[in-house]
Amino acid sequence: MHKSSFEQNSANTVTNGAEVEVDLTLLRPADLNRPGA
Repeated sequence: MHKSSFEQNSANTVTNGAEVEVDLTLLRPADLNRPGA
């Protein structure tokens, strides 16, 4: 089934938001004090 542009954009926003949230978690100042993986 073809998704509307609105539905596709909403899905992209959710995905991008999750990616950004992960990036912020990895870049927290506290993480800089721990050895890198």
